[in-house]
Amino acid sequence: MRPVFECAQCGHCCHGVATVSLTPEEQTRVAEFLGLTKEELFQKYLIYNGNRVEMKIVDGHCIFYGKDNLCKIHPVKPFHCRRWPLHPSILNDENAWLAIKADCPGFRKDATYEEVVTLICSRSFLNVTCPFDLLVEQYLDTVLESRLNLEIGLNGGILDKFSVQDFERVNDILKKNDLKVTIHGPFTDLPLGSVNSSIREAVVNILKKAIDITRIFGSKTMVIHTGFDPKHHGEYEKAWGERAKESLFELIDHANQKAPNVKLLIENTFEYDPRLHEDIFAAFAQEAVGFCFDLAHQVVFSKCSMDEWLSSCGDRLMELHLHDNHGKSDEHLAVGRGRLDFDSLFKWLKEHKKLPILTIEAHNEDAVMPAIRAVSNLLKKYLNTSLK
Repeated sequence: MRPVFECAQCGHCCHGVATVSLTPEEQTRVAEFLGLTKEELFQKYLIYNGNRVEMKIVDGHCIFYGKDNLCKIHPVKPFHCRRWPLHPSILNDENAWLAIKADCPGFRKDATYEEVVTLICSRSFLNVTCPFDLLVEQYLDTVLESRLNLEIGLNGGILDKFSVQDFERVNDILKKNDLKVTIHGPFTDLPLGSVNSSIREAVVNILKKAIDITRIFGSKTMVIHTGFDPKHHGEYEKAWGERAKESLFELIDHANQKAPNVKLLIENTFEYDPRLHEDIFAAFAQEAVGFCFDLAHQVVFSKCSMDEWLSSCGDRLMELHLHDNHGKSDEHLAVGRGRLDFDSLFKWLKEHKKLPILTIEAHNEDAVMPAIRAVSNLLKKYLNTSLK
């Protein structure tokens, strides 16, 4: 079956009385692509429309529109051009979808509104987790074909198995296909607060290497775990936390040594309550450390409610990991396939006007699309007015 949307290269979206706006960063990329200075770019191709910088209109179409119906600056064209016609306004109004569909032959004729909502959400607001080794060895073609944004996992010895050049090669491929990437750092057997200084040193060095890989992919965030397990460390939680903060001081210094700076997002895993996270957040600026909330982990491992976690750490919320279970084990099912209360979570997001990074963490290939559909429905139901 033909995809829901596939550009027909008709050029309809390049015609009109105005064009999209360009950010300063986009202006710089276009100038560099054309071998021009910013001043030369403005003189030849750009125009001010109030406070907006737009591309000039010539003969009823964008100045970069070619006779072959192709964009002359396609590799660096502005974000709004790349996204069109999958615009979030469709999520707010089915009539907007019908109007856009009537003007765009790229949509499959029998495409439904629900299919388009899912497609927009998957491309604009959702990441799908994938370990780097499986991405390279099994799923890269699927990711490119489905145009999935990723949270790339670096756990399980991946940093030892692959070279910097391997990461750079994959980043080049994803970047050329205009796919966004975030990073989940390694976590197995990596306790930030280990009583053994040699182990802490090794943990910090491994995570520093992961931060360097995060920069390769241009991600501004990296999810990490504390490594705290109350069954083993609970008796020494305060001392453990102090040692963990020492490790984090070193990691944050490394994360801020060169651009792009990397913000560490600390996920809840085996912790019974938010006290360790609260202590860490109190010690570090919001610009350096944020919170990644995992509802499934909270239900299975924590002794505190979702509301208690979000009340304590919600001001630092930067990312959600989204997967489901039946309340007994960390099954990593598609959202909607277990019994977790995602409606309450998304109601909280709406009430607090938050739209964090949303990462699908279903661990079965067949669960990815059902999870994307379920989260897309939650987005449309609760957060459609926040989507731009």
